[in-house]
Amino acid sequence: MIRYELNDFHYLEHKAERIRKEYSILLKKEEYTRQKQMGLVIGKMVESVVIKKNKQLLKEINVLLDGIMLNSILGNDIINYSD
Repeated sequence: MIRYELNDFHYLEHKAERIRKEYSILLKKEEYTRQKQMGLVIGKMVESVVIKKNKQLLKEINVLLDGIMLNSILGNDIINYSD
C-alpha cells in the first residue's frame, strides 16, 4: 500500500507478477482467498485512473475491508503460538 501511495506502479506490477508466479499453488487454496482478493484489488487500483469514480472497484475494496474487519473481530487473524 505504501508503494501505491508513492505512485510506484512499476514496482507494484513487478511484485504482483512475481507473487502470482511464486505462490500460484497457495493462491488457489480456499484459505488464501483474501490474499488473492487483495492482490486483485491492488492490481485494479494500479490500473484505475480515478478510484473514487470506479464504483465496482470501491465495492470490491469495501468487501475486502469488511472481511478483514470481521476476521479481526472473530480473532481468525491471530496466530495461536501455544498450540
